[in-house]
Amino acid sequence: MTQLFDGKPGAMSIRDVSDATGISEDYLRRLAGQGRFPAYRICKRQWIIPKDDFIAWLEDKGVEPGNQENN
Repeated sequence: MTQLFDGKPGAMSIRDVSDATGISEDYLRRLAGQGRFPAYRICKRQWIIPKDDFIAWLEDKGVEPGNQENN
């Protein structure tokens, strides 16, 4: 799964995560706002997601990127 995030910065944006996983930006913002994955709000609609923490969260949840059934 980590290969999906190759070339992404250590601190990713919602768009970075969306591009890598295929999960919509709106859905990621909603999950981030609910505290469902590691993310830090830096302004109203901007989030920073630590890449290593997000990958660990995905693996812990058994989520396969691109598979909306697991969300």
